[in-house]
Amino acid sequence: MISKNINDIWILSKSGTMLYSQVQNPSLEDHLFGALMSALNTFVEQVANTNLTKFELGTIRYTISILEHKMEVEANEEMNEEFIFVATSSNKIKEDQINNQLQNIANLFFENFKSELKHWELHLDTFNKFGEILEKSLQDSIKNFQTAFW
Repeated sequence: MISKNINDIWILSKSGTMLYSQVQNPSLEDHLFGALMSALNTFVEQVANTNLTKFELGTIRYTISILEHKMEVEANEEMNEEFIFVATSSNKIKEDQINNQLQNIANLFFENFKSELKHWELHLDTFNKFGEILEKSLQDSIKNFQTAFW
């Protein structure tokens, strides 16, 4: 489990390239899931002029955040790139909670991979260590909670 409420997570480029995933029961290859999410989002953008934010399959909700990351590519020159963050959770969990947790995960990802995101196309395995970063962040949150109440 990624967090208290998030079961699985995928981080993709806007074009669907999988940068990172942590999935409890993988039933679909990462590159196929990435292509599917990118295609679904493009379809929704074309038909409804908006981004896909969620969908449900049975009791599982897929929450999608498309976030822009600003990076400096050269001195005094910035570039914006969009990334797709997808999380699964129970459909009984409040959407705001999942969106907040997904935003925190995105911030952690952008913070830890600032320089790597400039040239990520070349080294996708660079992002594999994000699982350790997520785990440490979760453990730190638990310790902070315990310290506050014990």
